[in-house]
Amino acid sequence: MDKLPPYLKLKILGELGNDLKRLSTTPVQDRNPISKVIDVKSIDKTKLSFFSQEDIITLQERGFIVKDGFLGDSKKIQESYNEVVEMDRNGDLRTSGMRLRKGSLQDTTRSLHSLRLELDNATNLNCKRVSMQVALYPGGGSRYVKHIDAVSGGPQRRITCLLYLNHAWKSTDGGQLRLYPPLTSQKNISSSSKNVTNKLTKKTNLKSEQKTVGDTCTSPEYVDVDPIGDRVVVFLSGCVEHEVIAAKQKRAALTMWLY
Repeated sequence: MDKLPPYLKLKILGELGNDLKRLSTTPVQDRNPISKVIDVKSIDKTKLSFFSQEDIITLQERGFIVKDGFLGDSKKIQESYNEVVEMDRNGDLRTSGMRLRKGSLQDTTRSLHSLRLELDNATNLNCKRVSMQVALYPGGGSRYVKHIDAVSGGPQRRITCLLYLNHAWKSTDGGQLRLYPPLTSQKNISSSSKNVTNKLTKKTNLKSEQKTVGDTCTSPEYVDVDPIGDRVVVFLSGCVEHEVIAAKQKRAALTMWLY
């Protein structure tokens, strides 16, 4: 599946999603354990710009973070969205590569790539390879079934970065990203990570019911993230299952995978 062109993979998994009336929630005890990707003790906060030290700690301890205002330029987000729609209309998204003409989308892609440099410079990530994808969900109930970005024997993706381009998104448009956080140990969650998570609940639909396994392992059942323009979602590719809820309107996103 990972060797297929992005548009074909999106179509196949999207069709699978349309055939499923309701995707079952993975029992917490069957969730993936958190992947060790970043040594939080190695963080050099003087080299952080978009991310804070708390963000990086939360990413490693919780498996994901959500941050708004990446570009801080609503006009560029709107122009990037329009260029994605035009690429789709011209059939330019139906290739395995991603060649962009000069314009806002190319600039936005370069800006997203800067997050790789920030993580490399401020942590021990030591990224070996980057791949990127532009995706446009056509609406009309299209969705993406639950999956994980890094699988045994496949591309060894470590971190997934998403940037949403939906400048006029409304809650009725659907297309939320549903994240299934990995198992975490309560005793290993730092106070800074808890602070970021508390702020996160104010801008995402975090299901309130918590599932507990034994005395220490706890995880929310799932987290729904609205695909609002200029919002970045970063998660650990090897342990965070995710899906896209049915989108009623067109939904555009840039994805960058760090290996």
